[in-house]
Amino acid sequence: FGQLTGAGDKATLTALTGLPAGVRGVAAAGGAYHSLVLGDDGVVYGTGSNNFGQLTGAGDKATLTALTGLPAGVGGAVVAAGQVHTLVVGDDGMLYGTGSNNWGQLTGTGDKATLTALPLSPSVVSVNRPQVRGNPWVGRTLTATPGTWTPAVTSITYQWRRNGTAIPGATNQGYQVIAGDWKQRLTVAVTASAPGSLPATRESAPVTVLRPPLVYAAQPKPTIEGTARVGQRLRIAHLTNKGWNPDATRMSYQWYRGSTKIQGATALTYRPVKADRGKPIKVVIRAFAAYYATGSVTTPKTRPVAPR
Repeated sequence: FGQLTGAGDKATLTALTGLPAGVRGVAAAGGAYHSLVLGDDGVVYGTGSNNFGQLTGAGDKATLTALTGLPAGVGGAVVAAGQVHTLVVGDDGMLYGTGSNNWGQLTGTGDKATLTALPLSPSVVSVNRPQVRGNPWVGRTLTATPGTWTPAVTSITYQWRRNGTAIPGATNQGYQVIAGDWKQRLTVAVTASAPGSLPATRESAPVTVLRPPLVYAAQPKPTIEGTARVGQRLRIAHLTNKGWNPDATRMSYQWYRGSTKIQGATALTYRPVKADRGKPIKVVIRAFAAYYATGSVTTPKTRPVAPR
């Protein structure tokens, strides 16, 4: 019936003809008298008997020929062949079928002659994962973004989870972080529904709850000591890890020329260069402690850097 393309039976594995130049097959399926190949271009190709429209349209094929009926922009992801019908899972998550429908294998009544979406109540599909927005700090409010779903959904529900367990009553799009969430991992599970489809649930990536940022509480606060002159060393003064609330376990330093970050200037001291002339210098100091948000303090600016 031409299911191996061309004419004549085969007694050895023989390349089928009809795929466009540059297209490679990534999946195949065989029915009773027809063959299907999914190309890496997302197009489904078929050859052989088409007596029930299993290859779409009318007329048998003797070469691999593109099947019709997938919506514009939708490619095939999986192919399967029954005796005289064809099934395609589209990359939109929907199921399509064509061919004989004498036992309702394509749902409803009547044969198909083009790939047609099958009303099998498939679940909606998450295209983009839900996300948690906002700072995960005790006392702050987090907001869930529902992600993107196909087909278009008409109902969205939320359930916030702590270490994988549903938080009672936390079913709004927003969630205020409480003290009991400290050091815990929060996620939000979004359930989406659409008419004619089964609902589906997808969970966001987890965020670990922190205390608010460290604050530099000691006085005097950090300053820059030294003369702002090319070639003369500047250093950070009045800085200690015990000056933070709580104590910092680690600090980092970034020197700035005006508002521009100086590449590589990340030590406790800095020696101005020619490029700094006429610009004030400052340092942004960041402090870290386990399960606290990063704290930061900025020194007062120096005078504009003088020539050597």
